[in-house]
Amino acid sequence: MPGVPTHFVIADQVFDALRKAGAPQASLLNTRENLSFAYLGAIGASWGDLMAARPEVDTNEPNTFYFQAWLPILKLLSGAAQAGSPAGNGLYQDLKQIRGTLDKLSGVIKDKKKLALLGMLDELDQLNTIIKDVQTLVTSLSGLRDTIGKAIAAGAPAEKIAPANQWQPRDTLHGSHSGRFLQALQELANAGNDDRLKAYALGATIGYAADLCGNPYISNVVGAPYRNHWWRHRWIGTHIDTWVHGYYAAGGSSQVQFDNNDIPTPLYTNWPNLCKANLQQRIELPGIDQDSILQSLHDGVAVPALLPQAFLDYWKQAYKKAYGSTDPTASTGVDDQGLQSAYAMTWLILWLQTSGEAIPCMPPDQSNGPDNCGARPPWVAADGSVVVGGTVTPPPLPKPATDPSIGEVVSGILAAMLGVVQLMTGYVSGGIADIVAAVALVADGETDPDWEQLRCYEGWVMVFFYNLTNALHDMLKWSGLGFPYTQELAHDQFARQFTGKIEPVDAALNTVRSRRRENNTYPAGFWNPPPPPNASNWPNPPTEPLESPAENIYPVDLAWPFHFVDGFQFASTGAPPQQLNPLFSLPGASSPLVRDMDEWQARQGRIDTPDATNTFFGNAVDVSMELILKTQSSELLDWDLDGDPGIGFPTWLLPESGDPRSSAIPEA
Repeated sequence: MPGVPTHFVIADQVFDALRKAGAPQASLLNTRENLSFAYLGAIGASWGDLMAARPEVDTNEPNTFYFQAWLPILKLLSGAAQAGSPAGNGLYQDLKQIRGTLDKLSGVIKDKKKLALLGMLDELDQLNTIIKDVQTLVTSLSGLRDTIGKAIAAGAPAEKIAPANQWQPRDTLHGSHSGRFLQALQELANAGNDDRLKAYALGATIGYAADLCGNPYISNVVGAPYRNHWWRHRWIGTHIDTWVHGYYAAGGSSQVQFDNNDIPTPLYTNWPNLCKANLQQRIELPGIDQDSILQSLHDGVAVPALLPQAFLDYWKQAYKKAYGSTDPTASTGVDDQGLQSAYAMTWLILWLQTSGEAIPCMPPDQSNGPDNCGARPPWVAADGSVVVGGTVTPPPLPKPATDPSIGEVVSGILAAMLGVVQLMTGYVSGGIADIVAAVALVADGETDPDWEQLRCYEGWVMVFFYNLTNALHDMLKWSGLGFPYTQELAHDQFARQFTGKIEPVDAALNTVRSRRRENNTYPAGFWNPPPPPNASNWPNPPTEPLESPAENIYPVDLAWPFHFVDGFQFASTGAPPQQLNPLFSLPGASSPLVRDMDEWQARQGRIDTPDATNTFFGNAVDVSMELILKTQSSELLDWDLDGDPGIGFPTWLLPESGDPRSSAIPEA
């Protein structure tokens, strides 16, 4: 499904279009607080991922499976107690202290301040304790592969059987009464005088359009709907998010061109990365900060309450209005604390993924060794082993191949990461040991500072520090919890030219570009993962049998994500971009498809007819503008925002498990 970055790109374009059009809705975006609520609304139904995601409750219920996959990572960062590991400082504080001390040391060396260097001796010596703590924390990574694997393997969406209001909120908001919920948000906001609520409803309209147009596209790349291959959807979504953010940040269709070998200019390497986009700032409200939320995770207590009560009451009332008389409860997360926690965790995860603070944004091609310091520092032996205080740490085993037929993303990859991180920690420890020894000699009056040697030591330690944090980046990327670097979207053009293979498996041609529509190939049936911890075959296209009846999926031919974002194709030199996917209306229809009640009702009756639909709504920007400027709230339709099972079906249920689909069953 489209992630937060893609939703924000679409929102930015819609906000700009509203301002240029002089639309009255643009006035809602004039204050920082209103804009934060508009972006929070633009996250759309995906906000339901973290309803009930509470650090103060047991991890089995009512926390979502998505949060269960994140929770061990967040505990590792916060220092919360985990199985076999007592509470501590946490990896975030340790890495922050290492980097802060080394950055300070770099400045002292650059300015050759001897007294300042001597004043850092105790601070440098403390890093030995910090390094040992990092080594202890890193050993817990071996257990993460099993924990994450179990959460992913067990975490498929609920079977589509009524009542929908007892599903996890993410599934309810995507697959049940989607138009009715948006209608409630709009009408309740417009009935009052709180511009924050109106801004949220405006953003929620964009979120609805982004999912409506984006999820069918992602289903095409995945080969199955979210309901059947939920984690492959998320893994593919992280690559599409990276492409969409980078492409539009690089100028979009007016600036980016692709040659006949699908190589962009500027190159992927030069597209802006998500890891320093600071997307958490888009939804920032006064009082929020990572330290307080991490402390809540560390202590296992409720997160700070930051959303205003007026918003909480508004959201709960809209949910109740859309999904029946069932009172919002803690079991679904649709209560005050559930909403507060969902907001805090959404902000925290965006901070972790896109701020560059917890995991520095340092793509491997940008992390260079210090100049004129040799090929390798003195504490690293020729075979890659590290010598720390006379103890030799052997090099890790070679990283396994990334052939997706090997069930390795959670198992082998993380096992390899464990070895790499342990060695990188040894590098850092070895370098710091030599720095401390050199400074100690200066303090004892044995020698004057060898500034050049210290520069090399510090430079090499920083290289290995970034290697260490890039190992964590790889762990999150391959687990489907983080975004790749844009350079990782590139493919091997020589392998493609001479063998016809697209390599590596995570190149954009495999993970971002759509596939040609072929008859009777969609949708693939329910994911059958290998048992944990090897439940990691989501890089593979599905091999499960076809779910009957076969349906069409969007788009018809090869396309890049601009097709569902704004519809504009790449520009050739000097030519203006052209739109390939404008707002769509059926022949003879009086309304665009997105609000065509007659066609919506007709599709209710065709939900079990093979290849029943062959048309899509248009691009998300134009659909958003149509819904904002020309659509009454009463005209909003209950489209299935997951694009399930094909293009543009109404929401639907199963009368009983295994029965044919139906769109005529009461959902709540």
